Amino acid sequence: LHSLVSAVMQGVAEPTLIIEGGQSPHGSRLKPSAYRSISNADLLIWIGPVFESGMRKAVAQSHDHAVVIELLSMPELMRLPGREAGLLPRRSKLPQGAVVDLFSLDPHLWLPPDNAIEIVRLVAGKLQELDTDNAQSYRDNARQTINEIEKSRAGIQLSLSTLKDTPYLVFHDAYQYFEQSFGVHPVAAVTINPERKPGAKSIAAIQKLIADKNVQCLFSEPQFEPRLLTRLAEASGARIGQLDPLGAEFPPGPGQWFNLMGAMRDALLGCLSATE
Repeated sequence: LHSLVSAVMQGVAEPTLIIEGGQSPHGSRLKPSAYRSISNADLLIWIGPVFESGMRKAVAQSHDHAVVIELLSMPELMRLPGREAGLLPRRSKLPQGAVVDLFSLDPHLWLPPDNAIEIVRLVAGKLQELDTDNAQSYRDNARQTINEIEKSRAGIQLSLSTLKDTPYLVFHDAYQYFEQSFGVHPVAAVTINPERKPGAKSIAAIQKLIADKNVQCLFSEPQFEPRLLTRLAEASGARIGQLDPLGAEFPPGPGQWFNLMGAMRDALLGCLSATE
């Protein structure tokens, strides 16, 4: 989100990043400096309490002085229901105007290019209202960023087109928006909530699934200890790759979203192409 907002604000100001990419937003505790930033903000943009759960109190207090954009509640965005650990069926996009429990939704909604474009539009529109002196800059930046997102989407679609039927497994179910956008399909996720470790019964079921589906690649995440995936790989002979839905290895700023998407493409190609 910080990357997309930075792109819209480029040349005007730099937004403050509250939760850095090396941290997991699931349960992260805010530093005192983060509370100060939120208390001084005119505009606050977040996914919502189901994702950045440690921000709930600070965001609730900010409503008195700031405009808050809670993206998971925005019907303009593609929003998908959460899935259960294990087999990962495709889920349909919620119909426009549907009334939903936000805690039942998958919060990883910055990954599809369609959502990235809509986030840019939402943020640019709100910034133009709050800062009329720089409205033209926000409009120009938004237009350029959307064009770059479209180019990125086309390149990734072309690159991943040969991997649509290649099975793989992910550590946690953070990627269904990316999957729907680019036609790749993992067979399973080790866990839905990365803060909760699966039990012995679940691990046994995952091992069987890896064998039954002939899964050759397991993807870890840099924010979490890969010990379990290492055990699964040793037992099955599968390779381990790494996917990072937060782009932790890249510096924050306008280019981070694009670097993140390119890195996910490269990770999938690097591990899965070798299985063919």
